[in-house]
Amino acid sequence: LLDNLTPAQVRRAIKLLKPTRALIEVSGGISEYNIRRYALPGVHAISSGSITNKAPALDLFLRIAP
Repeated sequence: LLDNLTPAQVRRAIKLLKPTRALIEVSGGISEYNIRRYALPGVHAISSGSITNKAPALDLFLRIAP
């Protein structure tokens, strides 16, 4: 997990991690406006909290009948 890195830092980390064949996920500060900058070769997953941080809360409950 590469958290709160710039795209340039992610590129450097990918080069360092490539021999390990590790799954690489980037997160932190990623939004719909800059996600393309993080979609780099070698990145397997991108996490973005900005999608849900702006969503309003919804009060739900689940009732299970006997």
